[in-house]
Amino acid sequence: MAENKSIKELQDEILKLQGELKEERSEKDDLEKLVYESGRSSQFLSDTSEEKATGKFITIEKCTNPWVKKKSEQIWEEEKVPTFFFTIDLPPGAGSELSTNGLQFYHGETYELSYYTLVDIKSRIARCWDHEKSIHGENENVYRKKTNTAFISAEARNRGAH
Repeated sequence: MAENKSIKELQDEILKLQGELKEERSEKDDLEKLVYESGRSSQFLSDTSEEKATGKFITIEKCTNPWVKKKSEQIWEEEKVPTFFFTIDLPPGAGSELSTNGLQFYHGETYELSYYTLVDIKSRIARCWDHEKSIHGENENVYRKKTNTAFISAEARNRGAH
């Protein structure tokens, strides 16, 4: 033994270490909840999509008052954000890559993205696919029953509208 500590000192040290462990576990639980809630809260993130949580976090600086124009008056705080693996899947007419913040994300490649970058990329990919569908004329009403009704008022019908 390097040091001879009294039982009281050892018990105090144990209590201190248990408190630190409890704080770390609480912080870990909070981060795990953030990952779960972030996946649930975004319309572009879901359990059935292709992104996979890495279990890692990155720290980013986030401005809490972005409406302030002077940089010296802006308030910045650090935020831990989860990362995800995601494979880029673009439609044929969208080109070969998406460009975000000076970085290119190529079709078919898998990247590790922060939560905020993932939401942005998935939103843009969804819009690319919607655009592709509108260009190639896919019939969205193909399985709907055809009706001869129109939504017109009784007054318009009386005037001869049909």
